[in-house]
Amino acid sequence: MSPKKTTSKKPAASRSDARKKSTKAVASGETSVKSPKKGGKKAAPKPAPASTKPDQMPDDVLEFIQAIDDYKRLEGRPFPTWSEVLDIVKDLGYQRQNGQ
Repeated sequence: MSPKKTTSKKPAASRSDARKKSTKAVASGETSVKSPKKGGKKAAPKPAPASTKPDQMPDDVLEFIQAIDDYKRLEGRPFPTWSEVLDIVKDLGYQRQNGQ
């Protein structure tokens, strides 16, 4: 009979160890992400541009935003469905043109 080979294996990292590492990366401000194609790091995404101020928005956009906000408040729903958004838009006077 041949002697059994014993290998010393490191215990697999636990999920809590992985979670601790990711938490440390976030806490330290590391924002680079590994690129799946080249294996290197790519720059963090650029921040979104500053929001448009209400006085810079067209009146129809403000009317739409106000209608959505009113609906959410009246119905107690923070996120209306697309069907509900369509109803709101129709209530604002939207109609299809050319029978499409």
